[in-house]
Amino acid sequence: MIEALVYVYVYVPDAPQWFVFYRFSVPLVLHTGASFIYGLGIDRGLIDWAARGTPLPKRTRNVYIAAVCLHAAFNTVAVVLWALGWVDVD
Repeated sequence: MIEALVYVYVYVPDAPQWFVFYRFSVPLVLHTGASFIYGLGIDRGLIDWAARGTPLPKRTRNVYIAAVCLHAAFNTVAVVLWALGWVDVD
């Protein structure tokens, strides 16, 4: 939510209405989904890894990588759309 506020009120203060709607919808859903995916991998094994140095559970690693890849794919699509000129907020 803070990121959306910064984009709308600091980075693009005279943003068109579609941009404001976008910033307060799609990125929030993305971050919620990525956090949920990562949350699936948090269990006692992660605490043991942090406290005792046991091996990091593969499930924890895998869901972390999945969440990062989801976020990276979203960012890549956004940059490509901007680079192609399909999205412009000026």
